[in-house]
Amino acid sequence: MKLLYLLLLVPFAATASEHYATADGPQAATRAYSRAARLLPLQASGEDTLRVWKRDYMIGQIQGYIITKTTAISCLASSSYASESITIGSFRCRPFPRPAAVDDAIRALPAFSRQEWNCPAFDGGEVFIEGVRQHKYFAVRVGNPQVCDDPESKAIVELLGKLG
Repeated sequence: MKLLYLLLLVPFAATASEHYATADGPQAATRAYSRAARLLPLQASGEDTLRVWKRDYMIGQIQGYIITKTTAISCLASSSYASESITIGSFRCRPFPRPAAVDDAIRALPAFSRQEWNCPAFDGGEVFIEGVRQHKYFAVRVGNPQVCDDPESKAIVELLGKLG
């Protein structure tokens, strides 16, 4: 009987997913993305780290990048949207060769003046950026940064271009 219980439980554990409500803000979303990628939450006292999560609205694909001074990891997952909630599947992550220009793009990221903003476009996607820089934590969300003309959005688009 114990074996049957275990066999019934395993498929559910293997397909576990994470959720967040779209109204909850960027920190709730970045925590869900980190859990789906099996990463510990970032803390202000930790090493400089950047996590970038890019989600396509139409197909639900999520591309993630985790960058520290010594490592670079690329992740891929699927997601779905229903009832004001995003469901994230488990990420498949692997190390990736870090282009030298990425460091310059990271340094060019400004101190963000806002946590969330949307750039007017039909469809497209959203980008979440979470990080620790000089022992200070930050998290932002921007919808369709490629169509905005402000310096913060331009810096995000430049970083995305360097990541791939």
